Amino acid sequence: HARPAPAGLPTSTACDQVQTVASRKAWDTTFETGGANCTPSAKAQLDLLLKDLIGASGTLVEIHGHTDNVGGLDKNQALSEARAFAVKTWLEQQAPNDFPSGRIKIFAHGQTEPIQPNATPAGRAAHRRVEIVMGTPS
Repeated sequence: HARPAPAGLPTSTACDQVQTVASRKAWDTTFETGGANCTPSAKAQLDLLLKDLIGASGTLVEIHGHTDNVGGLDKNQALSEARAFAVKTWLEQQAPNDFPSGRIKIFAHGQTEPIQPNATPAGRAAHRRVEIVMGTPS
């Protein structure tokens, strides 16, 4: 039985984007190399993310997907989108009333925003991530 949507949720449209950032965080939601499946260690991070986002119910949410530089540009662009979409889908399945249509947007960056050198396995692993931005449309 679905519970009613919490009061204070923003009314979002498909074109709303975060203009005023309240929070930006790279979550340790690591992904398997070449895939959009979260590693088992990412489950605890996703649970924390869910609690944070439910607690910030009056915000829009952007999920920014990233990859390392292994593979082609087009493949990595699609992979980063799949990673962001996987987190979005998981959040919506866990708490559908807290994530009405339009609250979550996804952005794919592929390998274009590295945070460490890609020369080492640890550096490449750091790029297989999602960043969450919370804020308001004005």
